[in-house]
Amino acid sequence: MSITLEDMMAGLRLIRGQLLRFSEIPAAMLYQLIEEIERGLAQGYFKFELAESAQRLGQVVRNTEQGELPDKVPREIIRPLQWLLPQLEIWASFRPVNDATQLQDTQACSLTPLLKVTIEDDEILERFLQQHAEQHTAALSLDYFVQQQGWTLANSLLERVVFLSLSLHAGLLAYFLQRTVSDFRHDALTGLLLRHDLESAFSRALAQSLKAGKGLALILLDLDHFKAINDTHGHGGGDAVLQQVAARIRAQLREGDVAMRYGGEEMLLLLPGVSCDQVAGICERIRSAIEQALVQWDGRTIPVTTSIGCVCIESLDEELNSERLIQAADENLYRAKEGGRNQVVCSTVSA
Repeated sequence: MSITLEDMMAGLRLIRGQLLRFSEIPAAMLYQLIEEIERGLAQGYFKFELAESAQRLGQVVRNTEQGELPDKVPREIIRPLQWLLPQLEIWASFRPVNDATQLQDTQACSLTPLLKVTIEDDEILERFLQQHAEQHTAALSLDYFVQQQGWTLANSLLERVVFLSLSLHAGLLAYFLQRTVSDFRHDALTGLLLRHDLESAFSRALAQSLKAGKGLALILLDLDHFKAINDTHGHGGGDAVLQQVAARIRAQLREGDVAMRYGGEEMLLLLPGVSCDQVAGICERIRSAIEQALVQWDGRTIPVTTSIGCVCIESLDEELNSERLIQAADENLYRAKEGGRNQVVCSTVSA
C-alpha cells in the first residue's frame, strides 16, 4: 500500500497533538519545528512524484513512438507530453522555469498549429484547445508555487498537470484512431458507409425505431443508365455523378438516418423512427433532388436520374432482419425500373 502526502500530514498532525500535551518545549517552537518537517516532507514527496511522473510520461512517449499506429495518426500527438518533460526536470531541482512564457502562451506551443491543421470538426477542435489551454494554465500555476516553495500546493497541481497532459494525449490518440476506423468504414469516393457495415447499421436503426415506437424504412436507389454515363463520359464523369448524388442524398436526410454505397451505382438508405405514410414523400424529394443535379464534367452537363424502391414496416420486433426488407425494397426497385425508371415505388409490410 502506497503512502500519500495526505497520510504523512495526518500523521504529523497526530504527533503534534501528542507533543503539545506532554512536551516541555514551548508551543511556538513546536509549531515551527512541525512546519519545517511538513515543508521538508512535502518537498521530498514533490521530488519523488516528479520522478514518478517523468518515468510515466516517458514510457507513454516511447510506447507511442514505437507503436504500430496507422499512417494517419500523427506522431505529434506526443507533444503534450514532450513539452512537459523538460519542465519536470527543472522543477526537480526546486527552481521555477526561467522563461515562463512557454508555459503561458498556448499559441506559441507547437501543439496548437497541429490541432488547427489536423482537426476539421470545429466543436472537437475547440474542446482540445480548451484542454490544451488548461494544461498550460495548470503548469504556470505549478511553476509559481515552486518559485514560492509552496510544496503542498505544488504537489496537488503536479497531479493535475500530469492528468491533463495524459488526458490530452489519450484524447488525441483516440480521435485519430477513430477517424482512421471511420475511413475504413466509409467509401472513399462518396463518403457514404460501405456495405460491410450494413448489419450493425441495421441493428442500430431497428433499436432507434423500437425506442421511438415508430416505423423503419429501407430504401434502395439505383442510378438510371449509369453504364452509359461511364461509357460516354469516362470513369471520371461517372465518379463525379456518384459524388454529386451522394451529396444530394445526404442533404435530404435527417441526423440519425443512414446512407451507404450498396453496390457500384446502388445506394441503400435506412430511415429509423419514421411514419410509413411519410416515406413515399421522402423518396420523391430524394428522386427530385438527384434529377436536378445536372452534373458538370469536362465542359458538358450530365443528366442524372434514379429509380427508387422502398419498404416501410411499423410493427417491429427485435428479431427483424435486414434481408427481408432488402428483398421487398429490391422488388419495388425492379417495378420502378420496369415502369419507365426515374420513379419511386413504395410499399408497407407487416411483421
